Amino acid sequence: MAGDDERLVDRFKGTLVGLGAGDAFGAPFEFLKTKNIQARFGGKVTTFLEEGGVAGPGEFTDDTQMALCIVDAILEANCIEPGVVARKFIDWYASRPPDIGMLTHQVLTSIIAGQHWSVAAKEIWESEGGNDPSRNPRASNGSLMRCAPVALFDCRDEEELVDDSIITSSITHYDPRCTYSCAVLNALIAKNLFRDNTKPPLDFKDDFAGMARLVGDHSPKLRDLLVSLDHAVARYTAGSVTFEAISASYRDQGGYVLTSLAIALSSFYCTTSFEDAVIESANSGSDNDTTAAICGALAGSYYGYASIPREWLKKLVQAELLERKSEALYALVQKKFLEHTK
Repeated sequence: MAGDDERLVDRFKGTLVGLGAGDAFGAPFEFLKTKNIQARFGGKVTTFLEEGGVAGPGEFTDDTQMALCIVDAILEANCIEPGVVARKFIDWYASRPPDIGMLTHQVLTSIIAGQHWSVAAKEIWESEGGNDPSRNPRASNGSLMRCAPVALFDCRDEEELVDDSIITSSITHYDPRCTYSCAVLNALIAKNLFRDNTKPPLDFKDDFAGMARLVGDHSPKLRDLLVSLDHAVARYTAGSVTFEAISASYRDQGGYVLTSLAIALSSFYCTTSFEDAVIESANSGSDNDTTAAICGALAGSYYGYASIPREWLKKLVQAELLERKSEALYALVQKKFLEHTK
């Protein structure tokens, strides 16, 4: 039992610290296109850079800061209470962070002006077209980047995990492409926490079909993406296509949620270490800190904290804070589990 506890603590820490490490790794070249990354750094970035992004060297961005808001909300409420999460977001916004997504900024401004958290993002989404097929409202990656704490808290209950993923996303990102992308990522993180990580991620490639079924008709574009990735990864497994070919259509695409998810998933499934997964996702030429943060959480949930390069941890500012928050969240989850099994 003690061994199982130690392994799960390591996976919890791997998820949250992995998110922060990926975020800080990609921050110095956030939004640089692939060709610009190669020109500036002489090729693919494979080491944790000494320079900083929007903050200082080794600092994580709003991706990890907002994930910590969710952790703190869970620790305060002993559950996932979206009103508390929204309040934590507002408190963070009031601290004047140097980096904040446009949609998140717009929604939080609306809430501060008096709109209820449950309708602020929905109103903006509807005003931009909602489900009107002739229009295309924003579906950015601002909720996907921060959603991993939900996976940790709900790791033993997929139904609650899906519901909580959707509602915490919808505080700022109401579009089904966003809400269900969070549900998909969190479901995979939860699965990873209990898996045998001596096997390569490709051993679990049937995840794509399972996640496509989870999405169903709620987001046809997301479901189609997962089916496409399933086929692409199968071709990669067979040796008929390279990783570069799989990821080519997702590179240099900015902060679109489906692009970010595709980069993170393909980087995780087509590599065999935490380090390689984050490096591939960070060099995608898209929203590089965010794709690396998403992949860092996913890869960290599988390979664990012990797999994160020591050099990266030494350079990651506030790594110890992320460790402490992970351990506190684990303790709460274990308490919740023991109470439910009495």
